[in-house]
Amino acid sequence: SKGLEFDHVFVAGVEESLMPHYHSLDAGDASLEEERRILYVAMTRARHSLVLTHTDRRSRWGKMHCAEPSRFLAALPDRWKFDLRHTDAGGRGRGRRETQSSLGKGWA
Repeated sequence: SKGLEFDHVFVAGVEESLMPHYHSLDAGDASLEEERRILYVAMTRARHSLVLTHTDRRSRWGKMHCAEPSRFLAALPDRWKFDLRHTDAGGRGRGRRETQSSLGKGWA
């Protein structure tokens, strides 16, 4: 069975070492294929829109590192690759306390 579907699906961090996770890269083909299947399942849950994101830079263990798009993105058919947007959000650093937000108090 297909399982739950959602109108909109967002998958963040579709980058090497995250998707597939770096442990899977060392564990062999079976682990890599399991991660590919997990991404496929997430993608097939979208009824209307699907957004896959990655970043160029990511902070890991307190240091900035270059991030590469996941090999899984490169394997997608070209007909699925459209509406590509590049934004430079810059590093906001750690979250800031928000007290005037319409969502109430919290972290942003």
